[in-house]
Amino acid sequence: AIERGPILFCAEAVDNGDGVRERTLNSSVDLVGDYQAGLLNGVAVLSGDGWTLVPYYAWCHRGVNEMAVWLNNGEG
Repeated sequence: AIERGPILFCAEAVDNGDGVRERTLNSSVDLVGDYQAGLLNGVAVLSGDGWTLVPYYAWCHRGVNEMAVWLNNGEG
């Protein structure tokens, strides 16, 4: 799981494609924070290496789609 301060992030298929639960987010990826005012009335997102993560509280507001909090890091 990815947290920044008290905020838990998740990966949604709408941003990351189908099979988001099977993808691997390498633990060495540098996720960069960015405030996106046009997304859900403004939220901070994390992105890097083809991934976009949104706050957990904001998921499923863009239609029904697959979501993952626990991401495979390729270490076992």
